[in-house]
Amino acid sequence: AAEEFCGVAFSQAVIVREDPQFKQKKPVLVLDKAPVRGYLHFNVSHDHGVVFLVGHPRFSVGVDAMKMILPKAGDTLQGFFADMQGVMTRGEWTWIKAEDQGEQLQRFFTLWTMKEAFAKGVGEGLSCPLASLELTLEEGEWVIFRDGWRQRFWRLKTQQYANFAISFAVGAPAGMHPSYYSTVGADKIAPPGITDDDLCWRDIDLQALLLQAKQNKGSG
Repeated sequence: AAEEFCGVAFSQAVIVREDPQFKQKKPVLVLDKAPVRGYLHFNVSHDHGVVFLVGHPRFSVGVDAMKMILPKAGDTLQGFFADMQGVMTRGEWTWIKAEDQGEQLQRFFTLWTMKEAFAKGVGEGLSCPLASLELTLEEGEWVIFRDGWRQRFWRLKTQQYANFAISFAVGAPAGMHPSYYSTVGADKIAPPGITDDDLCWRDIDLQALLLQAKQNKGSG
């Protein structure tokens, strides 16, 4: 991906995690030299053998994907929701349960993956309490609040792929931990101003990219 989008050789692209002393663990791309085309902010999610990779040249990104099935054989929808009661707000549970049972699991994972995508996008991941996040629909678009404060520099998109709920968050990382700036470099952080074009999918063949990277590494 670094070769495809940055024009940087495979051997010159290094992936590290942010400064551990700040307990930040978001993987970031560190380049030995200035990228030819642009920087690549990225994030990865995988579930049930399927991998999802998102990247953006200007904004921080987070992605999460979950197969829309009950996690354990024999689980009931009611039992699963009881176990997950604390990860959604009252308003979110109202939205989830507004449909019949066949749609409720889909709605749950739609919200779950958006929350996880945001948490990964800001570099906190599992350390971010999902109950502190609340999603609401405003004029057909999802917006996210954290501890009651609207995260106005972040936008969300969610859709289904096969039987997966997949969501990603895009943010001009205002509010990101300082270690993100020091690791990535302030010159690679875009100002606020996310457009609909920044939320567009571009499907790539990951196997073809890996094969190309191996070939380039061998020839170098």
